[in-house]
Amino acid sequence: MGLVAISSLFIISCNSSETDSTDSKKQAETQNEQKFDDTKMENDAEFVTDVADGGMLEVKLGDLAQTNSTNAQVKDLGMMLKNEHAKANAELAAAAQKNNVTVATDISNDSKKKYDDLAAKKGADFDKDYTALLKDAHAKTIEKLEKEIADGKNADIKAWATATLPVIKNHNQMILKVHDDIRK
Repeated sequence: MGLVAISSLFIISCNSSETDSTDSKKQAETQNEQKFDDTKMENDAEFVTDVADGGMLEVKLGDLAQTNSTNAQVKDLGMMLKNEHAKANAELAAAAQKNNVTVATDISNDSKKKYDDLAAKKGADFDKDYTALLKDAHAKTIEKLEKEIADGKNADIKAWATATLPVIKNHNQMILKVHDDIRK
């Protein structure tokens, strides 16, 4: 009985390690924890890996909107978000690099699941779920940016958050309008 339990635990641990080793966000988080554990930068580094993942997902979803949506408003929104998030991602990566913060090279497994779920949808179904995801993601990002501005310790990352917050708030207003328009 004890051997079975140990074997099961080993298999679960191995499967967890395999998932973590293929999740770019988790790899970046691990590297940052090793560098910044118990330092003032730890929370800033967590913020960077989290919002970078969301930003990379926005870029990929912007491309997906071009192929899976049939609504011009949704396609335009997707293209605008793709372009503006690509710019913000590059600026965040520069601030992160300057401060030795590791940023993921690809979206996390959680973000891949969101992408895959949307990739399976077309037309009005895609539009509805895409704008709902954007609405939720931008509301959460606004909260994260406001928290970083209030509590962040690193001046470069705080400056990026301060500059990015009005852009994300503007995105949120545009998303809400499109989200409401497609439901009429």
